[in-house]
Amino acid sequence: MAKLGLLENMMNRHYEEKQKYDTRPMRKLHPSTIGMCQRRIVFDILMVPKAPNDGQLSRIFENGHSMHTRYEKLFEEMGILVEAERKLEAENISGHTDAVIRISSFLNPEGELYLVELKSAFSKSFKWMKENNTPKTEHKYQLTFYMHLSGIHKGIIFVENKDTQEVWEYHMEYDPILGQQLMDKANWLIDLAQKRILPNIPKGYTPSYYKCVQCPYNFYCHNGSLTQKGEERYPIPFLFGSEAYQDVLNIILAIHNHQPIPHVIQGDTNGDLVREVAEKNKIAQ
Repeated sequence: MAKLGLLENMMNRHYEEKQKYDTRPMRKLHPSTIGMCQRRIVFDILMVPKAPNDGQLSRIFENGHSMHTRYEKLFEEMGILVEAERKLEAENISGHTDAVIRISSFLNPEGELYLVELKSAFSKSFKWMKENNTPKTEHKYQLTFYMHLSGIHKGIIFVENKDTQEVWEYHMEYDPILGQQLMDKANWLIDLAQKRILPNIPKGYTPSYYKCVQCPYNFYCHNGSLTQKGEERYPIPFLFGSEAYQDVLNIILAIHNHQPIPHVIQGDTNGDLVREVAEKNKIAQ
């Protein structure tokens, strides 16, 4: 492993410390995740131990946030911004949309409201979406669920190429059948989380599947999976012998025995999760 530079090491420590004060609620379903793996959504709601975001992932998220801010400012300058974001709060759902804009026309001078879902993509993914004139399925599901929850029934998925800043947009009308299907999925997953039960691993989500490779919970679902070299594919990311390590073993045992997932984190926010895991990831002297 390459040695970290001085600034990179300082930044990584800063990012990890900053995460300890993240107030995002975690025991509710976030509408932005509705198109993701069903297990990942329940893991999020259950607040099981996971490693904090590393420096690279933190920078990726910051780039996404700055892209949102840049376009929201542009929409405001254009005079079409209604809200930079709209909160979506229910008993067991918590989140917000991206920009809400109003677009006027000759036939409708008062204008219509649109939800704009802002995304960025590398050239290969961007080219595929543009050439096929279709967004990623999870983005379509996300915007449809936002429409269902907000009551705004027109939307635009607006994508910027990370490499060239070329843009592409896809317009959507609300699909009530899909919207209800996503609401049913959300209620099903919330019910499972309240019972502390995990859904099955989705078909095709094998240990080497790229979404599993990128998932912060892969060491739960694919515990014991080996690479072609015979190495453990997803080792538990905590100190052997620590309370955090033992918590993970207890959760894996519950998964294998089809038992309720143990409750090991007491707080309710992402910051609580990071702080508690950091405290548990120590070896008693």
